[in-house]
Amino acid sequence: MGWHDITDNMVSSLNTVLHKYDITTIERIRHFMTQCMHETNKGLWLTEKSFQTTIPEEDWFNENKNYGYLYRGAGYIHLTRKWAYQAFATYMIREAFPELNIQWRSPSNTDAETLEMLFNDAVKIAQENNHDVDQYIRIVTEGANYVAKKFAWDTSGYFWSSVNNLNSIVDTLRPANYNDVDRVTDVVNKDDSSSGREARRELYIETLDIII
Repeated sequence: MGWHDITDNMVSSLNTVLHKYDITTIERIRHFMTQCMHETNKGLWLTEKSFQTTIPEEDWFNENKNYGYLYRGAGYIHLTRKWAYQAFATYMIREAFPELNIQWRSPSNTDAETLEMLFNDAVKIAQENNHDVDQYIRIVTEGANYVAKKFAWDTSGYFWSSVNNLNSIVDTLRPANYNDVDRVTDVVNKDDSSSGREARRELYIETLDIII
């Protein structure tokens, strides 16, 4: 499908995430891959880009986006904003140490202050139980570049299934129907332009003869 930078590790991570988040039917995989292709230009950009050349990218994000450079979009489906990074880190700690009963709430219906509190509590509980959670803390302290390098597929599956339950939406769509892609786009990027929406539909069409 024209993906960039394909490696054995990248494919292995993708397969792990597809199973982990139950993205296992033909239509679920088609729609998931469609959105990932568009969000990253088929894997070329694993972090959000400014697409300007007048000032350094870091300065541009810090001046023009309320989430800044550190928490710009990252992953095959872009995770954006500090509270979303904190929620993802909390989720990963809970998953790594289920015996600790870590509390996690979906960022789709939880305020930023609560998400920060839950993250701090998760780190504290794990450390008090002698667990190494450095890789999860770095999701928040190092932000987009670290997530793109270490959790690009995992954060995408998490966004897809755990936060937005997109599997259930896809299961109601008509198989191989071009127009139904907008239902998924409404969740992934409800503010996308008409040209962006059309591009996602075209990418979905590309999957039909390949993911069968």
